[in-house]
Amino acid sequence: MNLKDIKSLSLLKVSTVSIIILINLSLIGSGMEEFEKENVNCKKGDKKACEFVVKTNQLCKKGNKKACKMISDIKAECENNKKNACDNITSGEYFSDEKISKTYFSKACEKGSSRACALAGSIVEREEEVGGNAIKHYIKACDLNDGVGCFTAFQILYSGIYDDLGINKEFAGEYLIKGLPYLIKECEEGSYFSCYIYKNLITGSFNEYKSMISKSFPFEKLVQICESDQSINRIACEILGIYISEYSPTINGKQYDSEIYFSKYIDLYMKLCELKYSYDCLDFAKELYKGKNGIKDLDKALLITEKDCDLNKNAESCNYAGIINSEKENNKKAREYYQKGCNLKAGYSCNNLGSLWEAGQGGLESYEEAVKFYLKGAEFGNINSINSLGSLFYTLVESDSTDLGFGILLYSSRSKIDYMVESYKWFNIANALGNSEESEKFGAIKSRMNASQLLEAQKKSAEWLKKFGKKYKI
Repeated sequence: MNLKDIKSLSLLKVSTVSIIILINLSLIGSGMEEFEKENVNCKKGDKKACEFVVKTNQLCKKGNKKACKMISDIKAECENNKKNACDNITSGEYFSDEKISKTYFSKACEKGSSRACALAGSIVEREEEVGGNAIKHYIKACDLNDGVGCFTAFQILYSGIYDDLGINKEFAGEYLIKGLPYLIKECEEGSYFSCYIYKNLITGSFNEYKSMISKSFPFEKLVQICESDQSINRIACEILGIYISEYSPTINGKQYDSEIYFSKYIDLYMKLCELKYSYDCLDFAKELYKGKNGIKDLDKALLITEKDCDLNKNAESCNYAGIINSEKENNKKAREYYQKGCNLKAGYSCNNLGSLWEAGQGGLESYEEAVKFYLKGAEFGNINSINSLGSLFYTLVESDSTDLGFGILLYSSRSKIDYMVESYKWFNIANALGNSEESEKFGAIKSRMNASQLLEAQKKSAEWLKKFGKKYKI
């Protein structure tokens, strides 16, 4: 099967792995001068400019006509493909519905905008289970000399999901060979998205292409970008660090230390994350927390997540701030940030907060408080909270009241039968939702209950599932 054959396919098995669009904003067009100027200033570290960019979108959502006019100008330019406006609009940032985004990207693709073809392909790929439209978009983008489109087509085909159609890895390589020069050029010219994809190429398991990737690496150019004030300097430094770690190159007779570039990458990111507008700081904090590239820094990760939680009300950051504080044995602070995450209806934070109360970490031990937060977590869709409730009541059944410390006094008026019914109820709910992690405890509780007790627990399970079960995907 050749390139021509692929383009004519009407039905292909589509990859379930999507590349998420991570494009820096760079909006161009009539009526957008102020927005464009402030967006550029934001990338240079101007806090007020970043706030302007964010508030423009927020104001439009609240009905501000001037702000909406700016956004409508972008849509109009995208639809007419003026100055490739569609190429640089983050999917979902300006269009709340991906279907609308796809419409604009597809129109621009039809008019010859290569990046719009790749963007449309990414949305279609997330939508489709079976079909050939996504790969067709990527191939068209590649035909229009778009490095991202070529790489995405290569990555999908390289995965082998089309082997049954006679498309193998060797054939997929044609897209890499064609697209690599375009991808590098786009990265050198300041496309964050292209640099991000190029980073994925360097870190990917494409063993037979490592030599090609290494020889084509624009080392000196990326060093210049890393040391500049360009908006892509962070990712340029990161790519350099990864490349040196992976290939240990000798450039002009000189060997380089990856730590130098990883350190600069961290410093640049920390500077960005000092701003209120920190669109990808959480991902960076996760890297520091998990020790990506061999660099683990809990203090910096904590600084970012606490700031993002406090300023941007990011529930996931609140939860990570709780986790990191807990690891640093600062359990009072952990409770504080888990509470903030729970207040933002993050079930996982409610569950973590409940665990601290149950264990008495960061304050008094209280089963009443633990149950309260486990219940919230369960209602917000956290399956671990359901198992936590089952296990807590199982503990109450198995233990004497004198062994349970402060918390048991709050439940002293309830009988062992009540605890058994509650424990069974929650384990039964978890089981109904497809989670059987606590099957041993579930079986042990069930064996101790009579028919009327089981009937009562099952009735309670059904009532809860009727009210909250829709929050869970079975």
